[in-house]
Amino acid sequence: THTPHDTLFPKLLKRGSGPDRSHRSCRMSRILSTSQQSIGPSSPIDAPVIFLDVDGVLNTNATSRAHHEVIECDAEQSRRVDAALVRRLVDVVRVTRARIVLSSAWRLRFDSKHGLVAAFEGLGLDPSTFIGQTGSQPTKRRTAEILAWLRDHGSTDAATASWVAVDDIDLLGESPAEMRGHVIQTSLGERRERSRGA
Repeated sequence: THTPHDTLFPKLLKRGSGPDRSHRSCRMSRILSTSQQSIGPSSPIDAPVIFLDVDGVLNTNATSRAHHEVIECDAEQSRRVDAALVRRLVDVVRVTRARIVLSSAWRLRFDSKHGLVAAFEGLGLDPSTFIGQTGSQPTKRRTAEILAWLRDHGSTDAATASWVAVDDIDLLGESPAEMRGHVIQTSLGERRERSRGA
């Protein structure tokens, strides 16, 4: 069964996709494929999971420059993504057959989520790839939110489950034992990525 915060995504998809808007991938693919253990027998998840941040992952400080192809997702909040970075993630999802859980602060605003899913759909990704979002934890620590989602969906051992968190926050520094081997840290300032703790 889905937790209440996950029900936002079926509602989002029923509304449709909205108006039209016009060595790293390999690394992520390898992390996702290192463990073949399922997330849990009682869970509906039967594929690797990507916990996705947006700011600093699908956009950078250079995203608004003229030579970047920008997709507007939520104009009221000035939220946009870099089409090239979205395409990179689409390629990873196609290779790994992963599913996406939104861990970004974008998950807290419906229009931002709607625009993000529409951006991916516009670049060829099935909206059903998005299966939910993390909840809010009292500590406000993203690692706690990710680990809680895994527990809620049947994972008894986060270390051996097949998932990766892509984020510009130092998640490994927050929870080294649980996050080791499951983090790709990006940078908002530059288009570069580095794996942590693998």
